[in-house]
Amino acid sequence: PGTTTPGFYGTDYLGDGDSAKGSKSVRFSPLISQAGYYEVFTRWTSGDNRANEVPIEIVHSGGTTSVSVDQRNNGGRWISLGLYNFNAGSAGNVLISNAGTQGHVVVDAVRFVRQVILDNSAATGVDVTGTWTAASSVAGYMGSNYLHDENDFKGSRSVRFSPSVPEAGRYD
Repeated sequence: PGTTTPGFYGTDYLGDGDSAKGSKSVRFSPLISQAGYYEVFTRWTSGDNRANEVPIEIVHSGGTTSVSVDQRNNGGRWISLGLYNFNAGSAGNVLISNAGTQGHVVVDAVRFVRQVILDNSAATGVDVTGTWTAASSVAGYMGSNYLHDENDFKGSRSVRFSPSVPEAGRYD
């Protein structure tokens, strides 16, 4: 445990002491009460002596996604690791390790933020005004396609997303 470098969440953070590379890891396994999409965040304290390619594995309902973060920068902030679908229960998790790293690896906290997502093809909660074209030619969309206005009839088309939120509270 350490408290030397400011910017950590809670009372302290964990450091690998830049030793025993490949043999140290921390797994965060939350109890997911409701299946759905969650944005996963992590944070650390940064410094010049930190590792620049810290491996992180996110285990979600679609498999395992590997990412790496540079802990020399962005310390003391919640950094998004992406949006993932999780089943209810405790099977989903985030593993942060010091495998293959050079420099100190710091593990501080992980946050799971439930997302309410309405796709353009949802049966309810999506009201479309005017004619839109469904497409899938540009990568990065969710679901089976996205809608576009073909840069025409400006001001006469709209799409209103009206989610049915599962509970009262703050939503981003």
